[in-house]
Amino acid sequence: MRTRPVFSAEFLYADANAAARCHAASLAALPSGGLLAAWYVYPQEETRDAQIVIARKQPGAAAWPRAKVVNLGTSSSLGNPVLFLDPSGVLWLHFISLKGGYWDSGIWCAARSDDGGRSFSSGTVVCQQEGIMIRHAPVVTRSGRALMPVYCDRRKVSFLYESRPPYTEWRECHSFGDTGIIQPCLIRAGSALVAFFRPQDRPFVIWRSTSMDDGVTWSHPLRTPLASPPAGIAAFAVEDRVAVIFNNSPDYKRYPLSVAWADQDMHHWSTPIDLENPGFEVSYPSFTVDRANTIHGVYTYNRRMIKHVAFDKLWMDGAHA
Repeated sequence: MRTRPVFSAEFLYADANAAARCHAASLAALPSGGLLAAWYVYPQEETRDAQIVIARKQPGAAAWPRAKVVNLGTSSSLGNPVLFLDPSGVLWLHFISLKGGYWDSGIWCAARSDDGGRSFSSGTVVCQQEGIMIRHAPVVTRSGRALMPVYCDRRKVSFLYESRPPYTEWRECHSFGDTGIIQPCLIRAGSALVAFFRPQDRPFVIWRSTSMDDGVTWSHPLRTPLASPPAGIAAFAVEDRVAVIFNNSPDYKRYPLSVAWADQDMHHWSTPIDLENPGFEVSYPSFTVDRANTIHGVYTYNRRMIKHVAFDKLWMDGAHA
């Protein structure tokens, strides 16, 4: 049992063959105890000539190695990688391939790895509809269905897509309605599944929806008291706690990056604690919890680096004291 709080921070870099700018990392905790991170890199404009890179941190390693470009068999500009380790041990890299010059032309694709992310197949199309976007990893239900949180960049609405083993085909199974909330993040919190959403427009607050029947039906999305600009959010559950990571700003600023939490009933939220407040963009977090209940997160740091932080519940308690 831990008696001292855990907190560490480290930057991730791509190798010299990758572009200088970066965004939208995804993080997965591996059964070996290691971590895998993926993000996209680009020269100037985030929707032109972008490639996906991936880095693996071995258990006990002192530092992350430099990330390398993943060959996904396409010359299109790529973005929004999402890592998904399915129950059979196959590692999936879902991503968006742009047919045009912006996200509303994006096509949802996926590649698979049978060696833990050391190599990937060429990408194949998951959904032909342009503008269907992904941002966070799916959750596997108790029945074995995988639920992928999805949104439409054209209509600004959120959905869930489902898949069953071997998780190669996905279909829409739920719509959260024309509420103008996007980029859902899905977590399991005790007996419930919870989806959190970032705002697209005012009011600038985070929204949530809950399922008590393993993702079959969902409550109508409701506002939380957490202020957020139109920027990516993340969430995790650890022990009896649900936490959201977001830019705690009532306007369009993508800083500070903060964490707030509540008990699993989510009636009362803590005062947000800043993880980072440098006065420039720190955004688009992706968080996961490993088998030791250590919380790991990655996020964009000034569009030049990806930052990894690790902490535990003791640190959260101490930071809030």
